[in-house]
Amino acid sequence: MERYNLYLDECKPNSYLLFFCLGGCIIKEGKEYEVITNQVNKLKMEIFGNTTSNLHEYDIRNAKENIYRIFKNKEKREKFWEGFHKIFEELDLDIMGSAINCTEYKTLYGFCAANDAYHVTLQMIMENFAYYLAQRNATGMIYLEKTDDTEAATLQQHFYQILATGTLYLSSKELQRRLTNINFLTKNDNNIGLQIADFIPNPINRDCSGLPQKEPSLFDITTK
Repeated sequence: MERYNLYLDECKPNSYLLFFCLGGCIIKEGKEYEVITNQVNKLKMEIFGNTTSNLHEYDIRNAKENIYRIFKNKEKREKFWEGFHKIFEELDLDIMGSAINCTEYKTLYGFCAANDAYHVTLQMIMENFAYYLAQRNATGMIYLEKTDDTEAATLQQHFYQILATGTLYLSSKELQRRLTNINFLTKNDNNIGLQIADFIPNPINRDCSGLPQKEPSLFDITTK
């Protein structure tokens, strides 16, 4: 049975973004992941001169800290975005995302709300990913970046709770057949899937919030 991994990142609401968004990319294990890894590492070598530097959209756009200062150079900046855009275009990655307006959610449900925004979006992601896998008679795993031990433990607990009870649309049996685990990695793991996922939630959040995309943007190619 084939296996696919879903790499996710988050984009939280702030003074101008209205939504909490969880989004990322689905990559098939084996050759497909190797091809994507080779393509991204090739681009890293061209830009950074190494494959250990992490791709992080915020730092690349701001070009202020440490290794990311090189993006103040127009030639480097344009070369990166052109190369990264080409990777998305040529590999035709499957993208998945979920967003919730936190203000409206709290206004509507208030203290009655059973879960926070992260849990709500994760459940929607799990349902859609399980359906994606069922269409291919495959199994899959979810990967997230670990930034906080407590949050990771809570999300893991929520993941297994959903597997145990099922949802309105999918039975626990079907979820357990398709979703094998949820794993947490750190930046030091230098995981290519998570680095690609880092560029996906913000454009979705901006679109949901009615804001123009930052340029250059991957929105059109990731949502086609």
